[in-house]
Amino acid sequence: MPNGLSGLWSAAVLMSYTCDGAQYVTQMSAEAKNPTRDIPRVMLFSTLGIAAFYGLMGVVAAGVLPVDQVAGQPLNVVAEAVLSKPLYYLFMIGGAWMALLTTLNSSIASCTKPLMQACNDGWYPSSLARLHPKFRTPIILLGIYYVIGFVPIMFNFDIGIISDITITVGSITKAMIILSLLRMPKVLPDAWKQSNFHVKDSMLMAIGVLDLIVVVISGVTSSLELPVKLLAANLAVVVFAFVFGSVRFRSGKVKVEKSYELPEEEA
Repeated sequence: MPNGLSGLWSAAVLMSYTCDGAQYVTQMSAEAKNPTRDIPRVMLFSTLGIAAFYGLMGVVAAGVLPVDQVAGQPLNVVAEAVLSKPLYYLFMIGGAWMALLTTLNSSIASCTKPLMQACNDGWYPSSLARLHPKFRTPIILLGIYYVIGFVPIMFNFDIGIISDITITVGSITKAMIILSLLRMPKVLPDAWKQSNFHVKDSMLMAIGVLDLIVVVISGVTSSLELPVKLLAANLAVVVFAFVFGSVRFRSGKVKVEKSYELPEEEA
């Protein structure tokens, strides 16, 4: 291992980041016929499938040529060595297109769902969730996401920095989700007992605490890779989000709608 255990950990964290897209399937649960059954299955099978695919690609990338020739290099180095010219161009162009198209397709479909619900609940102005009169799409929210996605491309942000920012800030939201899940037996005891994923409270606590430790360490190690000013700016945004949420909630404008279904309420 060129960079020892720390390098292996960083690679594992980055690998988990590339495989965690399945979590956004939950944002499509309102459109699912049987979300309590289908959503977890899709998340599990897609994550395992992608992890296996990435692992096999890693074997090819690191096992064909000497390590000193492929370390830190993109896949095109190996692809050019093992593929014919037509297949090489198909791999490079077609692979890039498929990666972009599939990511954009899933992102456009799911990214606005939580914010639309937040607008309905009063966390943000309801006007932000306005739908296009013909296509029934949230044009304002999609426009905001377009700008967010365009800025890094326009200013040529380093992809490593973007990954570290995402992992650092994402670890905070994931930690909040884990802490909420640990309260499931008390908040929704009946639904939890009927869940297909029900385990003993002690097991839930053990899994949750272990997951929380991994998430926190991942966030901390990724944050250490960021420039101090950039880290401070991101932490300032997080603090602002908490303050804004607290002020908005106390204003009385937040009326949280029930956006879940208990098992006995499902058709």
